[in-house]
Amino acid sequence: QCVTQLVSELKAHSGAPLVVSDELVFEICRYGAAELHSVASIVGGVGAQEVIKLLTGQFVPLNNTFIYNGLDGTSVSAEL
Repeated sequence: QCVTQLVSELKAHSGAPLVVSDELVFEICRYGAAELHSVASIVGGVGAQEVIKLLTGQFVPLNNTFIYNGLDGTSVSAEL
């Protein structure tokens, strides 16, 4: 109900046609309590570290594939 009210307020302020599907609302509600910003910061930090390793030629970069599990806070580097 609050999502419907928010969409109607956005329509009123923007003046543009705004279509929000039920599937989109479901996905927003499903990820409502998730900490996606922490996962993005960890993966972004690892990516930046690897770029610095490649540019400087120091240390050994990750080999092939890096997988981060946001639920457990664990990661693994796998050679596929």
